[in-house]
Amino acid sequence: IFKRMEEEKVDFWGLSRHHGGVRLCKGRDLVPEHIQAYFLAIRKNMFQSIHFLKFWEDLKYPRDYYEAVENFECRFTQWFKKKGFKYTSWIDIHGINPYITEGIDPCFEYIYELLTEYKFPIIKYKTMSIGNFTQMKKALQYLQENTNYDTNLIIGCAHNVGADKSREREIFGGLPYVYPPRQGVNNNWTSLLDSVEIKNSVNNMIDDYYTYFISQDKFKSLSSNYKTIICQKLKKLNKSLKQMEYKLLSDSDSDKYRLYGDLIMANLYQLKDFSKCVKVYDYENNRDIEISLDETKTLKDNANKFYKLYNKAKTARTKLTELVNESNAKKEYLEQVLYSVESAETIRELQEISGEIIEDKSVSKSNKNQLEIMKIDLENGDRIYIGRNNRQNDYIVSKLASEDDLWFHVQNCAGSHVLLKSQNATDDLILRCVKLAKEYSRAKDSAKAGVIYTKRKYLRKPPGAALGYVTYKNEKEIIT
Repeated sequence: IFKRMEEEKVDFWGLSRHHGGVRLCKGRDLVPEHIQAYFLAIRKNMFQSIHFLKFWEDLKYPRDYYEAVENFECRFTQWFKKKGFKYTSWIDIHGINPYITEGIDPCFEYIYELLTEYKFPIIKYKTMSIGNFTQMKKALQYLQENTNYDTNLIIGCAHNVGADKSREREIFGGLPYVYPPRQGVNNNWTSLLDSVEIKNSVNNMIDDYYTYFISQDKFKSLSSNYKTIICQKLKKLNKSLKQMEYKLLSDSDSDKYRLYGDLIMANLYQLKDFSKCVKVYDYENNRDIEISLDETKTLKDNANKFYKLYNKAKTARTKLTELVNESNAKKEYLEQVLYSVESAETIRELQEISGEIIEDKSVSKSNKNQLEIMKIDLENGDRIYIGRNNRQNDYIVSKLASEDDLWFHVQNCAGSHVLLKSQNATDDLILRCVKLAKEYSRAKDSAKAGVIYTKRKYLRKPPGAALGYVTYKNEKEIIT
């Protein structure tokens, strides 16, 4: 192909040319004639021209398939044509075009003819999912019968690409492209060779390269989604807490009902029934007060009314206090989950805590035995475990810890459970664990933070408590 194309007096060429005249989808402009960009050869004069540089400087990152075709593939041919550069394609010089009408993609409609008659060296993967299946079948059969080419590679590529991906990208254009982050100017190119990994093939290298950035994009999306869910729950919980705390403050004078009842009963024989109000001496506060009454009731009935109001307010206050305590515990738990999401570094770590964010029993069961807990191996067989989320924290305390192991946690702050398994916990080792507990917590950037530690046997998990929640005693605190 290269030897034959060297004879053509053109500035750039490709393997095939699309004649245009079609729309990528409803509402878009007609596609103009263009060299299909899956393979392009550029001559030196064009490559070194100012126009070539200008084209790439003006090119915007395409967000999807539509923009890639319109802003790059079609524009490439038309841009350089207007600048006076000439082009052709491998298909053009073989006279195939006469029976290719406007709007027809030769790589779709004439796969077999291109392969058998013109030794066309490429089969676009798109043709394996939305192309001409009859032509594709004939082309594969030809390769099997007349060449030693391993057609399993082509079939494997078709399975690897998948019809869903091809249909999304090529027909609907709905699959957004994922790009590596923009890099700053760095003239020290040797730094790029610091960590070189040998790949078996260019395809594997490209697959791994984009797989990494696609996984990073998915990780950021999932992390952002989880943060939004948790923050919404925290916002709703904080609003409820404020309302309950305000209610507690407003009910703080409920003791006056008891006092009114006591004062009325103490002066029962000095006052008159069916009075609109009475004046009595408040012996608790050493002053005279006036109490408004229901003039349709006796003094005793009015006193009983005040006792009922007092008991009702007392019961409500008790229940409200319990609700406030439960809400504060739930708030602390959600803040711990939020910290776990923020500190997660992989999709797998996010999946470990997905059951705590989205109530799905199947999720929590599937991840139950797949915990990857961070551990640090020390000399003499000592080991430090660090829980990165509530599930790991719970596992460390309930499954990995022995009675005399030391447990560390930042005081009154979301963070990791740190467990030290050592036969001889020296001061230096304890201080190291204290620093790790602070590092893996929300207090890591604080100037000072209190870290408590105690033996595992002094920890207790209350019945029905949330994952990772424990109570403790006999603790010591180190400020770091």
